[in-house]
Amino acid sequence: MRIVFIGATSQVVESARSWLENGHEVVIVEGEEERLNALEAMDLDCGLVHGDGSRPAVLSELGPANTDFLFCIRALGVVGRSADGRPRGGCA
Repeated sequence: MRIVFIGATSQVVESARSWLENGHEVVIVEGEEERLNALEAMDLDCGLVHGDGSRPAVLSELGPANTDFLFCIRALGVVGRSADGRPRGGCA
């Protein structure tokens, strides 16, 4: 199965590890470059995409026809936009 996560919370990382251990393909979309860099350092064997997962153009690049599950996960307390007005968590 192919699983796509929008947003890279600690729960997503743990879920991704579990899916990967069971032989599934995992892609994580994250809008914050700093968080994406941290994920790359974790050496997860999954696809990492930098982008706003709420944008149709980003979603279409993920190959929706080939995706079995799409999860949009947000951290508690995140309202949707950062102080400078940028979307947060990929699901603004």
